[in-house]
Amino acid sequence: VTGGLEYTANPLWRGTARLEFRDATGGDSWLGTLGYARKVSRDVTLLGRTLYSVVAEQETRSRTQFGVAFRQTDTDTWNALARYEFRYEDLQPTGGITSLLQAHIFSGHLNVRLRPDFVLTGQYAAKIATDETDGVETRPNAHLLGLRGLLDIDSRWDAGLITRLLTSGDFGNQEFGLGAEVGRRMATNLRMAVGANLLGFRDDG
Repeated sequence: VTGGLEYTANPLWRGTARLEFRDATGGDSWLGTLGYARKVSRDVTLLGRTLYSVVAEQETRSRTQFGVAFRQTDTDTWNALARYEFRYEDLQPTGGITSLLQAHIFSGHLNVRLRPDFVLTGQYAAKIATDETDGVETRPNAHLLGLRGLLDIDSRWDAGLITRLLTSGDFGNQEFGLGAEVGRRMATNLRMAVGANLLGFRDDG
């Protein structure tokens, strides 16, 4: 059984809510979500979203996100998004391994159109977390830094170069990656692309 509500009458803000109940053999579950967007000005929008889930009183999960988006409506030169997320997972399976995860995740994204045919994108994200599994506590912290350049070859084709640096364990482990992509605009607001890692971020397993 599910129900949802969305409010869109006001041009300055929008709200959504949803509640779901599931009756299953393995246990009942509840899922609830709330969303909110508020336009502060022509260029700035505030964002919020939360999700809460309970499964058979053995699994509890929640994710709460707050963000602010900036976009130059007239020139479309600078675009930015900053976001904070709190993630909570409490798993208490009957006869199984228990775990408790609490994570704070910060991220920032920035697009700059340096020329009409060239866009530079920067990204930074950080995770500060505590994971307690079967009585053993670890801190799976991580940082991600990325840079992407996208060049228009003509009105339909473009090509990009992407580089990323991932660190984990309080900068104890570092991994560097370099990739390339080629994209094509299929229609208005529809782009298809294919890419591959040239080095880094490989898994031999």
